[in-house]
Amino acid sequence: GVPIRPVHLNVTLPIAEKVKKPKKEIVAYSKIEQAKLLKVLNASSEDSAYAVLLILETGMRVGEVLALSWEDIIWDRRAVRIHST
Repeated sequence: GVPIRPVHLNVTLPIAEKVKKPKKEIVAYSKIEQAKLLKVLNASSEDSAYAVLLILETGMRVGEVLALSWEDIIWDRRAVRIHST
């Protein structure tokens, strides 16, 4: 029951040009949209508004913000340590 030679030698990979990868459109907020969003977020008292502000101002990903704990904030340096997503 043991293969005589490695099984992967019989596998052929597809040609890179023939592999169809969907193009992902990246949409960013305009400066005007960002200003309007900042105005709404600054007027909000919701905790989630602070997370959105952090994402907008730093470019952090949602998973990175959700993984933060108080120990990740370096207050004297005004920095955030990102170590997990």
